[in-house]
Formats: sequence, C-alpha cells, structure tokens
Amino acid sequence: MQVLRDVPKSRREVTLHVKAVACRHIVQIKDVYENVYGGNKCLLVVMECMNGGELFTSIQERADNAFNERGYSIIMCFTTILSNTMHSDTCVHNWYQ
Repeated sequence: MQVLRDVPKSRREVTLHVKAVACRHIVQIKDVYENVYGGNKCLLVVMECMNGGELFTSIQERADNAFNERGYSIIMCFTTILSNTMHSDTCVHNWYQ
C-alpha cells in the first residue's frame, strides 16, 4: 500500500498509473481510498503484492557487482515495453506537465 497526500499532483499520478496498468510489467492498482492520516487528507493506494522488489533497489544493491549483459538486456526489454505502452496511451507526455 502507498499513502499519498491528497493533492492534485498525487491524483494525477494515480490517474496515470491506472492508465499504465495495461502493460503487464506494471504493478496493478487494486483500489484507491480517500482517508485522513495524521490529520492530513490522503489517498491510500492498494497495489498487488510484488515479490521481486523495485528495479532501483536492485540496481543499488548491485553497485559493487555490475549486471551482466543478460541482466541489462532484460531491464532494457521491460523498460522499452513499458515506455512504448505509456507513450501509446499518451501517459509519457502527460507525466511531465
């Protein structure tokens, strides 16, 4: 679960994430709830459980031991598929607004 402050930027992030889940390589959002957490309005984003962890964390953990060519090719393949999916749904252009 992810807790985001309920601000326009967070709502836009959730909206774009929902559009991007057409790609099977993106964690799925199960539900979104509006709530108050610590006295602040927030969005509780419930996502599917992912056992593999985040790519950024994996790269950080391997800082001393570089990826081999196969590892890089897998990352690039998924990144390209994700980028293509998001670009075809115009998510990439909206992300930076």
